[in-house]
Amino acid sequence: MLAPWSIWGYADVHINITGTLREPICTVTGADGNTTVNVFFGEAKIRDVGSEKVEKSIQLKIKCESMAPNNKVLKMKISPTYNGVMNTLGDHVLKTSIDGLGIALMQGKDPVVLNNWLPVNGIDTSTGEPAGDVILTARLVSPNIRALKAGEFRSSASLVMNYQ
Repeated sequence: MLAPWSIWGYADVHINITGTLREPICTVTGADGNTTVNVFFGEAKIRDVGSEKVEKSIQLKIKCESMAPNNKVLKMKISPTYNGVMNTLGDHVLKTSIDGLGIALMQGKDPVVLNNWLPVNGIDTSTGEPAGDVILTARLVSPNIRALKAGEFRSSASLVMNYQ
């Protein structure tokens, strides 16, 4: 008599496993907690363009939910969204709506090269919940202040941070 099962039989079961791995999320805001950072130069004198008198500090608050992944560094990229780069003065100068007027971006003594990924200095990403401030400096600059015309100006850029 044969048993109801066989040692030669087998079952074929498919198991599908899915999931999503993601990098830790970091939030970036201005000093006031808003995600739009406004920098107001007010009424700047043309003769002061290029000097510390027309320089503004930009405080960015960064808070990450967990430490950086192994072998990855937190980097940022600032890209112009209005008027582009004023290459005549360097790849760290945003063009403005006034011909010949730019806004140089610096982090400490280092130029913030636009459209390039740069390490974020001042944030220890090896801690449990990395957080801190990044301070950028924006200075009005011009290759020829004598040619500048008075008027209201504007410029804009977007900032992206990512682990790389």
